[in-house]
Amino acid sequence: MDTAVRRALGTLLLEGSHGLVMLVRKTLDEAHTPKEIKESLHRLGADSPQGLKVKKDGEPVRDPARVAKPSASGEKLTYDLEHHTQGKPEAIIDLFGRLDQRLIALGPDVERVFLKRYISYKVKRSFATLRLDKGHLVLYVAMPFAEAPKPEGLGMRDVSSLGHQGLGDTEVSICTERDIAGAEVVARASFERSVVG
Repeated sequence: MDTAVRRALGTLLLEGSHGLVMLVRKTLDEAHTPKEIKESLHRLGADSPQGLKVKKDGEPVRDPARVAKPSASGEKLTYDLEHHTQGKPEAIIDLFGRLDQRLIALGPDVERVFLKRYISYKVKRSFATLRLDKGHLVLYVAMPFAEAPKPEGLGMRDVSSLGHQGLGDTEVSICTERDIAGAEVVARASFERSVVG
């Protein structure tokens, strides 16, 4: 049910349906044109933290987190470490630095790619993505939850039926330094699958 509602909301936001535009306009304290509201709704749909995977006319809408949009000058936007660490607590940045070193050390060919919403780690293809939140790190790995190792005490969940920003069906939450070793075990399993596949 939640997934269906999330998709419906995503469609309404991205398409800026007339009924929704009028409802928002009626609710706002300040006067705004329908065009302004529709543009705002579209931005909200594209930037949704839930990673809405919406279909429009039967075709999947491109995930804005996976594509660097061109700037006003037509050049592709690029992202860097500062983009991901800006405004984050020092403890989270430190935690990221420790896990990042371990992920890069998994193999000599591991490449780190900074995307808008997360950082991708890849060899032949991506095996993990990492997102910095204000209270923890979120790691996604490219393997089914049932096949992923599950280190004791590590916060993990199956996200195969949930919208999310990142790859794969397995989510790992890294909240403290104690979680880093377990997260590395899960990432290593995904890395090994990626290298073999």
